[in-house]
Amino acid sequence: METESSTPNTGGESTLDRLSAFLSADDAPQEPSEPLNEAQADAPETTDDPDPVDADEKDGETPTNEYQLADVAKLLGADESSLDVDDDGSITVKTKIDGEEGKVKFADLIKSYQLQGHVDKQVREAAEVRKQAQEYVQQVQQQTQAQQAVVGLMAEAKAIENQLTQYQGINWDALEDSDPVQAMRLQRQFGELKQAYQAKVVDINQTQQHIQQQQSQQSAAFLESEKQALLKAVPEWTSEAVATKEKQSIAADLKARGYSDSDIQGLSDHRHVLLARDAMLYRAGKTATNVAEKQVRAAPKIIKPGSTGQTNQRTTIQKIQQEVRRSGSRQSTIDYLLATGKV
Repeated sequence: METESSTPNTGGESTLDRLSAFLSADDAPQEPSEPLNEAQADAPETTDDPDPVDADEKDGETPTNEYQLADVAKLLGADESSLDVDDDGSITVKTKIDGEEGKVKFADLIKSYQLQGHVDKQVREAAEVRKQAQEYVQQVQQQTQAQQAVVGLMAEAKAIENQLTQYQGINWDALEDSDPVQAMRLQRQFGELKQAYQAKVVDINQTQQHIQQQQSQQSAAFLESEKQALLKAVPEWTSEAVATKEKQSIAADLKARGYSDSDIQGLSDHRHVLLARDAMLYRAGKTATNVAEKQVRAAPKIIKPGSTGQTNQRTTIQKIQQEVRRSGSRQSTIDYLLATGKV
């Protein structure tokens, strides 16, 4: 069998060498066909490609948007040491509860924050209620102590008053004649008792006035608190005109139910006022519904097609039409046109 062999060319290169040189020609640096002038050599390199490709893409690599944990911490305004990256690439926050370390995702952290906010709100409301209860208990204790003090002062005044009655039967003139020294001593004791009695009366009056002032202040604070609660429940009452109109309607409705003026004026709890308002609005709406129903019942009935009225009209037209055919008079023709609405 005859084998082919590389035939050397005139340059001494085989066919295989020439193929290799041809295939590797694209990788060889291209020499410029013409020498560049000085301006062209200094000009920046440009390309005709409208969408230049990044060097990484030319090398076959796809660019990715990657963020360092430090960048995320900077964006969040947090310490980098407090953050971590989960296996799925999500950001987590390091925690330490009762000495035990852990981590939580941002979504769970937001839920926890919202839940904590709800709990904090309830705690604040409970604390406010507890504070009000404590203040009420303290006020009651102060009033009780003041009333007990008044009772004690009145008892002391009564005891002094009983002692004063013992001096009412003394004949001072006879005592001065018989025993001037004893008369002076008793008069001095009588005067001291009178002064002590008057001082007790003054203390009683002042204590009672103080109690009344406390009660007035507490009543004013209670009414203001109930007013604010009522305005919060019924924002429409921030308008004085609306509030006055509805209050008058509530008073009239309560009077119609047998409440006296003193009962109405004594309404201070906003919950009772809200119940009275709801009842008034319900009855007012029910009355309006009843009036509307009566108006509907009293409205004239609508005649349906084929009713007696339309039947009578057709009969009249037929009679006029027969008269036109029979007599052919001008008046019968006019009557027919008018009856049929053609003129």
